[in-house]
Amino acid sequence: MYKYEQKINKQIYVYEITSYWDKVKKQPRQYRKYIGKKNPDTGEIIKTSHSRQPVNSSNYGNVFFLDKIAQRLGLTDILKKAFEDIWEEILTMAFFQVSEKSALYLCEYWLGVTHNIYQTELSSQKISELLDLIGHRFDDILEFSKEWIKQMDNKEYLFFDLTSFSSYSKNISITEWGHNRDKEKLPQINFGLVYGLKSNLPVFYNTYPGSINDVLTINNLLKYCNYLDLKNITLILDKGFYSQYNLNEFSKNQTNFIISAPFTSKSIENLINKHEKNLNLLKNSFKLKNKIMYGIKDTAQIGDEIYHAYIYLDEKRKVDEVENFISLLIEYEEKVKEKKILKKEILEDFLNNNFAQWKRYFKIINENEYCILERIEENINETISRKGKIVILSNKELPISDILNLYREKDKIEKCYDNIKNELDGKRIKIHNDYTLKGKLFLNFISVILYSEIDRIMKDKKLYKNDSIQTILQELKKIDYIKFNNDKYILTEISKKQKDIFKAFDIDLPT
Repeated sequence: MYKYEQKINKQIYVYEITSYWDKVKKQPRQYRKYIGKKNPDTGEIIKTSHSRQPVNSSNYGNVFFLDKIAQRLGLTDILKKAFEDIWEEILTMAFFQVSEKSALYLCEYWLGVTHNIYQTELSSQKISELLDLIGHRFDDILEFSKEWIKQMDNKEYLFFDLTSFSSYSKNISITEWGHNRDKEKLPQINFGLVYGLKSNLPVFYNTYPGSINDVLTINNLLKYCNYLDLKNITLILDKGFYSQYNLNEFSKNQTNFIISAPFTSKSIENLINKHEKNLNLLKNSFKLKNKIMYGIKDTAQIGDEIYHAYIYLDEKRKVDEVENFISLLIEYEEKVKEKKILKKEILEDFLNNNFAQWKRYFKIINENEYCILERIEENINETISRKGKIVILSNKELPISDILNLYREKDKIEKCYDNIKNELDGKRIKIHNDYTLKGKLFLNFISVILYSEIDRIMKDKKLYKNDSIQTILQELKKIDYIKFNNDKYILTEISKKQKDIFKAFDIDLPT
């Protein structure tokens, strides 16, 4: 038994919370008894008549809203099917993550002020046990994925990309040292997400050891697509996944793809050289989202296969990239002069740690006893000539503007990763064993589905002009569920702004 305080407007209400065992649901529950108001100046609790005062007043509008979103997506029914015994707890934790942007252990306290829509008991210990349980039930996670994917368009464009989650824990076997995308000097896991262009929703995910490079993940990705019965799809990927082997795997699996190609490939280099002089001609110009671009369609032979090749030039982007590149070169020239380094080995060590590509652009020479940098003009000019350009390969032919437009939509998956890390408290792994980690990643996946759907509607209805997702949820929190001692309850009045939010999301008002 413990006391809990809830502030409503300028009043502080005090409750006595007692845990008990629900024999019907066979789960622990909580009972809240209203004690009285607290004097904010003296801390004195002013006891009042229970017949006239509410037993319980809790935030309701936010969880009502999230529950309706989950039902409309089909998320609720699919979770019921895959996790029939704990689906309520999974949804409650997901509602907390979307609503609060806080560490999961605070969910228990959140339920102290929020209407517990599924009557779940979620202490910190219970949450850890649930995550561990989910992590052990990989078959149920796959069952969920199969059912969730059935709702996708059967001709969907799918983005695939990886991000890193860092961890201090030494007990998670999958965490390893690798390329950390958040520039943190910590071991990590790699998290691969597939995201639908038409649905604007996450489709499925997988995890990889922290040392695995992007290019090595495609084989397993295609196996998962096959197992989950994803057909007639087109995968859209950045150049980190490019290799001749992967292109062959796409062909072998009869999977359509759109992928940017690195300029280090000899075939791609020849293609750029071929069209260098003609790329920015007026006849090759087109407009994409109010921006003038230049593009040429061709073919490229990679190994034994011939693919459609699309070469693009963005003149405005080129100006910015060239300026940033030259500024970087000048910056290191000046740094080296200021340091007055005598030994070549010391300068090499400094450059290796701070500017990995320095050997392509500089030689180290001696001048007046000190080491300085001398530019390799040929390589610098070659790099400048590549700025603002991109080459995209595909095994399907589309209009030149469509291919680039599809590829540029991949920033949706980057936004999704940003939401997981910064809006759903997922940036740093605060878990200490493999199975609990797997459970937490699944929960993050459920949460980001909800968040992505809200985000989609916010953009469609242009709601971001005046609000954010968090301000909308904070506004809806003001709708309280008030329960009296006689088991009757009321909802507080719904404001015009709250009605407008429900209308924008096509959700009937709570009654």
